[in-house]
Amino acid sequence: MSTFSSSVNPVVSLNFVADWDTLKAQILGAAHSKGGTNTHLALDSAIAQTVPLRRTDIPQNVVVLTDGMSNNMPLTTEAAHRALDAGLEMFAVGIGNYDVNELKEISGYRQDRLFTVDQFNELVQVLRTLSRRICPDYK
Repeated sequence: MSTFSSSVNPVVSLNFVADWDTLKAQILGAAHSKGGTNTHLALDSAIAQTVPLRRTDIPQNVVVLTDGMSNNMPLTTEAAHRALDAGLEMFAVGIGNYDVNELKEISGYRQDRLFTVDQFNELVQVLRTLSRRICPDYK
């Protein structure tokens, strides 16, 4: 898991999680990145972190949460296509000031993988649905 703005900031490698409590603490401790919105860098980072360690028996899900419009939509579109072409299952969540066309590109134009909220405190409303889409056995 990473945060991003002008650069990508890795928070935790999901391939090396000791236990759920540690993972939860690392995620909750992640700082909100401020600055530009270089979504393409986040997508390229997700590809680099996910594809080399890929297991064919487990879907590789990537969830992009963004509260801004990408600084470079053409690069974001290209990176989204690379992620989708690599077989990653892409989900996009726009918060507040988002570009719905960018979210469509990231999600591969799959409406069931695109979510939007007006404010951060509304994320809880979509997390259950998102969790069930990623993991159908989630309760």
